[in-house]
Amino acid sequence: MECPVAVIGNQVMDPLEIPLSDIAASITVIPLETNDSVLLQERIDVYMVDDYFLINNRELLLFDRNGKFIRKVINLGQGPAEVPYISVLWVRNNLIHITSNRICKVFDFEGKLRETYQLPLFTNNNLMITDEKYISDNIVKTPTNPRPRLAFFTKDEILKQLQTPYEVRQEIFNRWGTPVHFKESQNEYFVKELFCDTIYRIDAVNDTIVPFLTFDFGNYKGDPSQIYLMPQEEVIRKMPYMFFIGINERFVFLTAYGVDYSKQKSVDAVCYYDRKEKTAQAVQLAFTDEHKELLRKTLKDGYNEEKEKYFMPVTMSADGNHLVYIMMQENDENQAIILATLKK
Repeated sequence: MECPVAVIGNQVMDPLEIPLSDIAASITVIPLETNDSVLLQERIDVYMVDDYFLINNRELLLFDRNGKFIRKVINLGQGPAEVPYISVLWVRNNLIHITSNRICKVFDFEGKLRETYQLPLFTNNNLMITDEKYISDNIVKTPTNPRPRLAFFTKDEILKQLQTPYEVRQEIFNRWGTPVHFKESQNEYFVKELFCDTIYRIDAVNDTIVPFLTFDFGNYKGDPSQIYLMPQEEVIRKMPYMFFIGINERFVFLTAYGVDYSKQKSVDAVCYYDRKEKTAQAVQLAFTDEHKELLRKTLKDGYNEEKEKYFMPVTMSADGNHLVYIMMQENDENQAIILATLKK
């Protein structure tokens, strides 16, 4: 099956402003509860599962759909029921999986440790794709694995390692943090690699990846091999940094962060492919007057209209129905979560 191409072109660095209502049926404003025991740091990661938000605030916190704090789920530490840090987590069958180095710990939503096991390779970023099989970024270069890319494995053994077509320099690769983003959509699994313009579907039967959708960014075409060939600032100049936000039945979303040196400005864009209409755009999603009124009413003096003009998603809900944006407030309150319910 031929891989479709989402043509964005140079618009990725000159996005079109459109109302958020073009793709979202509605928004919901959810201030996260603030009290003496729940003070969030400026940078947090959020995972929306069913009617709950898991907030990675170094420790893992659980909030309900209304923003009410429920409990601390996971503590940092070296104890049996603690983790040294939280890099990436994923949820399967209502259980939270967190890998630190080679150790994976599994917790329920009450914070009870259900299982601990050691993986057969070093990884902080992996995903369970069947009841027994995992996929992971494979970032450790060895004599037998000189061009690490991805690995398929069980708890007991490595099944298959995929190699990059270019030479890997470990000391440079480590500068870029998480090299791949994994996403789940309706029992299918996808992966996008750093500075690669193709999203791949993960084939768990044959332990491989298959091209699912390629973005065409014109003069800003991605090339993951370039991270080993030029300074970091040069890479960003030529190729916007893309984050894989998610996939549902209708849309595929990325966010793009780049620098336009000719205009001396940074550029943030939402890139999306409409699977129904077979169209693609790079846009800035502007809050409508109705959205602004709701933000003012809900957040009061915490909302800065001049600063918060655009909705910039950081993730998609597990069911694929919502995009999630984290809005800083201008007062002493914790952040607010803005949910955009996507049109079908």
